Amino acid sequence: MKIIDFYNFSNDKSYLANRIIDPREIVAVSIINKHFPNGGVFADIGCGNGSMLRCLNEQTNLQISYIGFDYSSFQLGLLRSNKLKSNIKVLKTIQGNLEDQIKLDDKSVDFIYLGEVIEHLYNPDILLQECSRILKKGGYLLLTTPNLNSWYNRILFLFGLQPIFYETSVVNAQNGFGILKRFKKSSKPVGHVRLFNRSALIDILNANKLKPVKIIGTTTNILPSIIHSFEKIFSIFPSMSSILVVLAKK
Repeated sequence: MKIIDFYNFSNDKSYLANRIIDPREIVAVSIINKHFPNGGVFADIGCGNGSMLRCLNEQTNLQISYIGFDYSSFQLGLLRSNKLKSNIKVLKTIQGNLEDQIKLDDKSVDFIYLGEVIEHLYNPDILLQECSRILKKGGYLLLTTPNLNSWYNRILFLFGLQPIFYETSVVNAQNGFGILKRFKKSSKPVGHVRLFNRSALIDILNANKLKPVKIIGTTTNILPSIIHSFEKIFSIFPSMSSILVVLAKK
């Protein structure tokens, strides 16, 4: 099966490399500040244009040796053009298939970040196995992903509508949304093929020798502002939040 790069915006002049920081990234940086060893090796797998690298630049004083890994050559080009503070050393950027071997040595990484990655994979176990392989004993993996069982998806299921964040087409992301199509900011798919709930994430992490130690719910920027107040309330309960942020330990 040919892999589609849904994030090659080289022909889209309206694309902005420096997008707004998501709430999940703010939560992730807070966790990184508490659990990342100063001076350690940080692998950003599915790094895209370096949005997490930018967050780390702006919100932490940690000494970081950074590795970026992504499938999209276009997004990696944006990452390489980022200006960095002196306390972050970019060791390397790697282009490759996230469902194949990661070209890093066994037990060579202190902390792995998977920001909105796992929902894009046909076989997420391969990536998690690789993460477990390259992670040092006692190291951490932090992932964020949309929640299949978010409070609004539970309502949409009752009315026979497609859950938010899940895509059935590589052409039109609005398929299945019925009268709610007009609320979708874009019809362009981003390649979501799997959605997880809280229990599914716990199971797949444990199966790959990564023990969940913290699960946090957070909001998302993509929903209409009219429901933001509900978003904040339900983010208190991870099983019903928009986004799941999970910290696991090797």
